[in-house]
Amino acid sequence: MKVRRVVLGALAGTILSFVWINLSWVAFDLHGKSIRQFPDEPAIAAALKAQNVERGIYVIPAMTVDYDDEAGMAAHLEDNRRGPYMMGVVRSGSLEEAPAMGPFMARGIAIQLVSALIAAVLLAAAASNLNFIGRFMFVLMLGVFAGVTGHLPNWNWWWFPVDHTVVSIADSIIGWAIAGLAMAAIIKPTSTTQPTPKPAVAAEKAAA
Repeated sequence: MKVRRVVLGALAGTILSFVWINLSWVAFDLHGKSIRQFPDEPAIAAALKAQNVERGIYVIPAMTVDYDDEAGMAAHLEDNRRGPYMMGVVRSGSLEEAPAMGPFMARGIAIQLVSALIAAVLLAAAASNLNFIGRFMFVLMLGVFAGVTGHLPNWNWWWFPVDHTVVSIADSIIGWAIAGLAMAAIIKPTSTTQPTPKPAVAAEKAAA
């Protein structure tokens, strides 16, 4: 397997997967309906600013007791039962200027490039035993694996909504299915001509 094929396949996978990400978020708005908005957003923002918290991930109700504290755990479970529950990222403070898209796009491309390189190296290692359909399915299953392991745990442990989870998994599968078509066509075994083995000589057979 030539390194050039792996590099070209990774670049093709990067471009196609990144294009799909932008289409799914902007053109098709697949994620829009699964991301809600607070009815009184300014009030929530003001409350967060009043807390003066550091940047990070926050959970309500927070787990502030040890597991062996039976009374504390009972109170925590009761808080969870009553609700509300929330998990979210908080960036406290203000920015000097509006965020530019350039750095976000550059980091996004870099992330897809690293992902595609990993997929390309794995595909190259398995390609010698696979035809085009097999190579395509290999990349597709990497997308399935990434979607399932990347999003189902959040649904299971952190109450992420079903619609958001399903769309996120589907997004991963579709993106890598598109990338897989190109990668499977580019990353393929190098054709080598093997010498045809000569048949056993009749005399040797007779002597045996």
